[in-house]
Amino acid sequence: HAFNSCKPVTTLRTSFNRSNLIHPRFMSSTVMEPPKLEHPEISNAKISKDGDSMQGYIHLNDGEHIYFQSSGLHGLYAHNIAKKTQVVLLHGKKYSSQTWNQNGTLQHLLRYQYGNIAFDMPGYGNSSGKRDTFESANIDWLVQCLHKFNITDNVVLIMPSMSGIYGLRWMLDAKYASYLSGAMTIAPAFCDQFDANLFSKVLTPACIVYGEKDETGLHETSNACLSRLP
Repeated sequence: HAFNSCKPVTTLRTSFNRSNLIHPRFMSSTVMEPPKLEHPEISNAKISKDGDSMQGYIHLNDGEHIYFQSSGLHGLYAHNIAKKTQVVLLHGKKYSSQTWNQNGTLQHLLRYQYGNIAFDMPGYGNSSGKRDTFESANIDWLVQCLHKFNITDNVVLIMPSMSGIYGLRWMLDAKYASYLSGAMTIAPAFCDQFDANLFSKVLTPACIVYGEKDETGLHETSNACLSRLP
């Protein structure tokens, strides 16, 4: 329920480091073919027997594909998603969408009836394409993926570390920031590459999270910029 209780900007300090994102227990459901998701631009979609988890590939306009995992999406295939909020999860440089499955985050969101979907960013995990630099990065791939599932509002974005290359652009985008109803930043990278004054114009409520033992120094850099959020 944290999304409903967060103030517009909240900072949380944690005592664990980035390695604690991986839980030793692998959590997943047995996967089988039926029921099938009928969508011409989504392939190899597999839904668990209980209908509470899904994975597959989204085909982009440029021929690349993005891998995703989900434990329920509002209005698509899960009948037990009561909340209107859809949680979109990105990942850090050393991780992938599988991280959110392994540590039980997707299942936890489903338990509280939040729609959720985690993506492998381009060039990471099971997604094709090249890994972006700050100069080459854009959110076109992310917008395309969201449109395939008709996700255009009530989105809460979770962006740790490297995923700031996309998440921050989304928050600062004049058009697509309207999709967001909230964001949880976990020491996102590249904050210092943006004009600091832009952060004061962001309208998306944000929950700022970082680890006290984060050895990357990203928490210090990101907080200097994110503290400008209104």
